[in-house]
Amino acid sequence: MIREVEVVCAIILNDNHEFLLCERGPNKEFSNLFEFPGGKVEESETNIEALKREIKEELLCDIDVLDYFITVKHTYTKTLVNKEITINLHAYFAKLKDKAPTLTEHQSLVWTNPKDALNLNLAYADRLIVKELIQKM
Repeated sequence: MIREVEVVCAIILNDNHEFLLCERGPNKEFSNLFEFPGGKVEESETNIEALKREIKEELLCDIDVLDYFITVKHTYTKTLVNKEITINLHAYFAKLKDKAPTLTEHQSLVWTNPKDALNLNLAYADRLIVKELIQKM
């Protein structure tokens, strides 16, 4: 049976119309892949609450969630525990409130535009979001 999880991510924009991508750390699921910051939605949370919590945990900063962008669904078949997982990844535009991001779980971050982002080693679901960004811009 394929496990299905709800996940949220932030398309955090800066004043140069670039967005933030974070590189997953080594020895983690999908290590060394770039992704939009975010994480799993817990049962008692709304997507917005989960997104704000995850950004606070992962980047030690607060965000203003602006608008919903898109939801992509993708099944990952190769995982560390050899189990398939389907994610419903809900993407929202956001802005940093005041502090610059500080990495706590990722090994690096980059500010980029959509076309340059496609040159990075992106997680597949995040690549789908970037492709949608290119089409809408």
